[in-house]
Amino acid sequence: MFDFFWNLGSFILALGILVTVHEYGHFWVARKAGVKVLRFSIGFGKPLLKWHDKLGTEYVIAAIPLGGYVKMLDERVDVTVRTNEYLEQVKTINIDGWKLDQQDVPPLASLGIVPFRPDATLEVAAITKNSAASMADLRVGDEIVMVDGETITSWQQLVNLIQQSANKSLQFSVKRQDSMVLLTVTPQGRTLSNGVQQGFLGVAPVVEQWPDGYIETRHYGPLDSIVLGVKETWRLISLSFDMIGNLITGQVSVKNLSGPVGIAVGAGTSVSYGFVAFLSFLALISVNLGVFNLLPLPVLDGGHLMYYIIELFRKKPVSEKTQEFGFKVGALLLIFLTCFALFNDVSRL
Repeated sequence: MFDFFWNLGSFILALGILVTVHEYGHFWVARKAGVKVLRFSIGFGKPLLKWHDKLGTEYVIAAIPLGGYVKMLDERVDVTVRTNEYLEQVKTINIDGWKLDQQDVPPLASLGIVPFRPDATLEVAAITKNSAASMADLRVGDEIVMVDGETITSWQQLVNLIQQSANKSLQFSVKRQDSMVLLTVTPQGRTLSNGVQQGFLGVAPVVEQWPDGYIETRHYGPLDSIVLGVKETWRLISLSFDMIGNLITGQVSVKNLSGPVGIAVGAGTSVSYGFVAFLSFLALISVNLGVFNLLPLPVLDGGHLMYYIIELFRKKPVSEKTQEFGFKVGALLLIFLTCFALFNDVSRL
């Protein structure tokens, strides 16, 4: 339950920051252009808090924190959805005829490359609530010594054993402080996409520290930071458009789409890692939402740009009837896409 409210609060914080900054852009341009702003709303639905400034603009914080809008005088549509310094060497690997293994083998491993990572110890670092481990009274700090009389020498050995023992009672010998404790543990079973049932314990190990020289901290000056920030933003934009193209052509499965639940889980995780991780998450989501918002759907900013381009060539605005029909179609498509992404989120839980 704590995880739920943590993720929810992180989601509202992240989306609130992104929406406020985005909508303030519309608000600022409208004010500079002399257009009267009637309402600046963060969220949709019933207002929870509202006030007015001396120019008559109503500021609103609404109940549904999934977007926001800026309402200007004489708009034809009321609501718009927004929502290294080490020596480097180049090595060439001949991958002619290489194909990626389809059995969930990491790409690098399929090439015979095993990245270094610190070893996982047999000490329990975390336990998932309502998991087989928690129900068997396995505790943080316990060291797993034996399972069904078999001495456990590595965490991967334990993982393999658990995965092969779905819904099967196992006798755990664990070292708890200065004594040995015997526990009966029944790993829960979950069915994979290929129909195979796999055991799940619900624990995470204590991982050894990274050796000296493997962690590098880089500091950049203000100008270098701006240049690198622009480069990284452009990289994320290019990646987003590439992903959209791959989704359309079928090179990437639509099952990879994530919606509000996926964003909430990502927000909660990033907040738990600290401020820098949260800022990085905000940057990632901001770029993705920005790209999505530029798609030529009438309910998005990209839809407005599409109408303006049409108006530029026709020398007259698109009729209100056509715009209204476009907004209805765009809204239906957006709702369908949101529901599909939400379904993907729920199926991953």
